[in-house]
Amino acid sequence: MRKWDICEDPRGISTRVTNPPTELLPVFERLKRIIEIPSAPGYEQGIARELVEIFKPLCDEVHVDHMGNVYGIRKGSPDGPIIYCPAHSDSTSFIVEHIEPDGYIRFLQQGLIPPFLPYGERMIIITPDGPITAVNGPQAGHSHFSYAGAEGKYYPNELIKTPMINDQFIDVGARSREEVLSMGIRPGQQMVYDRDLQWLGDGSTGCVTCRGFDDKVGCQVLIESLIQLQGKKIYPTVVMVGAVQEEIGLRGAANAGSLLDADMAVGVDGTISEAGPQTGNGFGVGTSPNITMSETASSMGNGVYISINDIVWSAIAGLVGNQRIISRLVEVCENQGIKYEVESTMPYITSDPAAAQYSGKGGTPAVTLKIPVRYTHGPVECCNLWDTVAAGKCLAGFIEGLDESFDLAYIDIPEADHGPKKRRDPYL
Repeated sequence: MRKWDICEDPRGISTRVTNPPTELLPVFERLKRIIEIPSAPGYEQGIARELVEIFKPLCDEVHVDHMGNVYGIRKGSPDGPIIYCPAHSDSTSFIVEHIEPDGYIRFLQQGLIPPFLPYGERMIIITPDGPITAVNGPQAGHSHFSYAGAEGKYYPNELIKTPMINDQFIDVGARSREEVLSMGIRPGQQMVYDRDLQWLGDGSTGCVTCRGFDDKVGCQVLIESLIQLQGKKIYPTVVMVGAVQEEIGLRGAANAGSLLDADMAVGVDGTISEAGPQTGNGFGVGTSPNITMSETASSMGNGVYISINDIVWSAIAGLVGNQRIISRLVEVCENQGIKYEVESTMPYITSDPAAAQYSGKGGTPAVTLKIPVRYTHGPVECCNLWDTVAAGKCLAGFIEGLDESFDLAYIDIPEADHGPKKRRDPYL
């Protein structure tokens, strides 16, 4: 281990120190290809174009519906089941709401973003002429300062408050509404955090950081599994779907599920990872900004998480995972030595497979494969690429190993529907 020493010339900070595992370099490049594309809910045109180009050499057919969902179809046996694999192509973002007379811009969030995450961040506004750099103006660092810090609190708690979103503003250096308009900025344009994909630390652990891992990591897992299935004959027909508008209500996945009427669904999404020092935090909900293992029970670097349920208290959302599919996914991981965990429940989030459950004739048995992500919906999300590799192997192994012997029966009795395909003809 190298001893501490001074850096004599820090002028080269634009070139980062990186030492990532060689096996992860192509995974990093495939993720970079999709992660940096702005894709607010309803503004998924860019990621749709990219997914089409990626899916084309890996699939038998590629389609884009009027909602913006991208379908990559790998055909199986004519008598095989249909597996619907959604991962949402949108990410939480922002939208230009109003331009003030003095040139400042008001905005709103697209998806669940608490006020403290965008406050003080550098942003990009996406215009037809190209991206415009902007900043979310924070309170000046020299204000609210007190030399009377008897307890070391030089910034008293009562003065340190994060403004609500409707009190925050965007600065593009303009002094009038006309100057903003001359830049090509208009209400209704999407705005995203100004972040690119980077290795976290020196990359040796496989960790990366960027905005939008929720759910570009899911899209990447679909791609990784398709790569592993190249040239292989499969029994089920598989439909990989880059689903739109998940962050505002699982809309694309619900529509795609109705269109496909699949026999089962295995989707991929991010889940909330522990974060922050775990020592001294005890049990239960962590002290902000810590997320404890007892709060979320998932951890970055532990492999793919196979979800049993999430937000089950909600009447209109929340996944109850199909136990037959869960058992087979666990079996695949055990047999192939894939690193995995079972996620019992996740109280804060849900994902596209929850919508799949409601779709198609008689509903669709569904499960979510999850990638632990730290600091979700913020500008510095983090994940471990080894987890995405594990998820890709798990999904590909499930698809490749599925045959006519797989039984979706809810209970093993003669009266139950059996086999890998759901019943579509009515009982009456």
